[in-house]
Order: sequence, then C-alpha cells, then structure tokens
Amino acid sequence: MFARIFVGLQFLLPRHWITAAVYRIARIRTSSIKNALIRGFVRLYDVNVDELNASVPEDFATFNEFFTRPLRDNIRPIAPGENTLACPCDGTVSQAGPVRAGALMQAKGR
Repeated sequence: MFARIFVGLQFLLPRHWITAAVYRIARIRTSSIKNALIRGFVRLYDVNVDELNASVPEDFATFNEFFTRPLRDNIRPIAPGENTLACPCDGTVSQAGPVRAGALMQAKGR
C-alpha cells in the first residue's frame, strides 16, 4: 500500500522536490526515525541481515549508510571465468531483449 502511494506521489509532485526530500530523509540521524526506516526497509524487502557484520539498525548512523552497507567478506563471491557477466549489486534480471527507441521497460515495483 505504501509503495503504491509513494509511486503515485512521484507522478503528482515535482521531481526536484521528491529528490530533495528523499535526500534529507535518508540522512536523518534521529535514532527513532532512522531505525524505523531501516526496520521497515528490511521487512518490506526481506533483507538478509545475516550477511552483515553489523547490528541492524543500531550500527548504522543513517538510512543511507544502511542502504550502501558492506557485506561480510566472501559472502557473495564473484563468479569466475573470462566470459562471465557479473553485477555488483542485489537484484534479479526479470527481462532481457533488444533496446528499441520509444520502448519503456518497467523495473520499479517488480
């Protein structure tokens, strides 16, 4: 429900305002707010906190710091091989194909 409201607001509000607001929110250091943001994100996206060397949310000063968190050493080794494609981020390839002018591939919310 929250995600739908957030996406809807992106169509109604000016992009600059949204960007500025998210920038400020992600850097809030007030423990109660920062901890609520991190816990909500962990719950919503089922983040595997066992991969971290830190306590969640206490060991992170801001939501932004959590969002760019380092993982424990060797928790996700990079695939070996000369012709191997690897991406250093969390995610799932949901679609692949040729890029065509004027075509939109929706990634958010999937």
